[in-house]
Amino acid sequence: MENIRMEKFRLDNKISMVTGGSKGIGFEIAKALAEVGSDIVLVARDKTNLDRAREELAGTGRNIRTRSFNMSAVEEIDERQDHRYIWHHRLLILSPVTSCTWTAAF
Repeated sequence: MENIRMEKFRLDNKISMVTGGSKGIGFEIAKALAEVGSDIVLVARDKTNLDRAREELAGTGRNIRTRSFNMSAVEEIDERQDHRYIWHHRLLILSPVTSCTWTAAF
């Protein structure tokens, strides 16, 4: 019964972008998406953690790409040469898992 239910959630031939995907909740979301067939684009600031996450996800058999930049710096995102590939092909899910630092009092 479990396999029948999971077949409804297959993401074959789709791309999921997971921000904050190199560790923690973001990494676990990326792993779950890969397990149901999605190719993954991991986005995070730390390239070392991204490389480790990509290696670990390689065992899923999915195409795992990494992009190291700060999502709060819009100019970094706009300068990416391959962002058109993501937006114009098969992007299905954008999983925004990022942290914020508040500097104002509540």
